[in-house]
Amino acid sequence: MKDHSSLSSDEIDFKYLFIKIWTRKKLIFLVTLFFSIISIIIALIIPNEYQTKTLLAPTNSETSLTSKLGAYSSLASLSGINLPSESASKSDEAIERIQSFEFFSKHFLPNVKLENIFAVKSWNAKDNVIKYDTSLYDHENKLWVRDVSFPKQPTPSEQEAYEKFKNKLNLNVKY
Repeated sequence: MKDHSSLSSDEIDFKYLFIKIWTRKKLIFLVTLFFSIISIIIALIIPNEYQTKTLLAPTNSETSLTSKLGAYSSLASLSGINLPSESASKSDEAIERIQSFEFFSKHFLPNVKLENIFAVKSWNAKDNVIKYDTSLYDHENKLWVRDVSFPKQPTPSEQEAYEKFKNKLNLNVKY
């Protein structure tokens, strides 16, 4: 007969495992508590960053060659022939326009305050109150106080705002 009291090397004794874990319960609890507190602190320190997404589709009164050919375009692609598509070039043009300084200065900047681009420190969502970095902007006196060297001025220029805009703008193209 085979002796069942000795375990082979590939078997797990759950009772033994449970006892080992139970004897180390204080250590497990303390390690879990430590990492929980650290993760909560990190989550509270990191500033909130908000994103918006939109789908832009170019419109054109003229129909493209691909749409005129309809079902034949799929047959052409099966045979290895690529028909030109105008929508890709229109999409690329729209993306380039959105990233341009002209779009920023004429369409974006008139609707956004410079202090909201440069000096926002935090935002209280509950009260809808923006807290500004006082080393850059004095909100009570509506005055720029940032310390910059020549040729920059305390009030940011459109070019500086455009650079901030470009650094935050992220466009993903899906065709």
